[in-house]
Amino acid sequence: MPLLPFLLIFMAISESSGMVTPTHLVVLAHGLAGISEDLGYLERQLKAFSDDVKVLASRVNEDKSKDGVENGGNRLADDVRRVIDEEDGLTQISFVGNSLGGLYVRHCCQALFDEDSGLIAGLEPRHFVTVASPWLGVRFHTHIDVPEWIKRPLVTNPNPNPNPNPNPKPNPNPNLNYMSFVRWFGPMDKRDKICFSTMTT
Repeated sequence: MPLLPFLLIFMAISESSGMVTPTHLVVLAHGLAGISEDLGYLERQLKAFSDDVKVLASRVNEDKSKDGVENGGNRLADDVRRVIDEEDGLTQISFVGNSLGGLYVRHCCQALFDEDSGLIAGLEPRHFVTVASPWLGVRFHTHIDVPEWIKRPLVTNPNPNPNPNPNPKPNPNPNLNYMSFVRWFGPMDKRDKICFSTMTT
């Protein structure tokens, strides 16, 4: 895995380290036919790096990763809600998804996203990281040969404004709104949203 996105998360967490009660929930999601331990090294490093972080290495999709992104994303969303209900003091949330896990966290975020407040499950979104996630499908299973001008907006910051839109217009079509939450993670130069992949082979 590329180390850059994880190093950036470490840097951000260190800004508020030293607290006894965790305020920053980091959600880790494994890929197809994976287990939570696939991201075990990252989990251990995050926990050792700061007392301010609560890591959720979710297990809800173990042995269940072949029934669709929507089902897996909904299970993950329920798991996130459970942890937030059990943990007092959480104020921020970040997501790391590996491979199919990136699609799970994408669906999970949209399921938990409140368009009016810009919060995810009541928490401030900080970092959204996907690694080797097939955002545009996989080779031989895409509907079209996706041109560069479509792929580029997915990995660049389309909004130079450092502040997200405080009054976003709701999209009447939920099928076209599944990525609306991403802009609330902030611009890329603030280390707040990173996506390294669009298609896998």
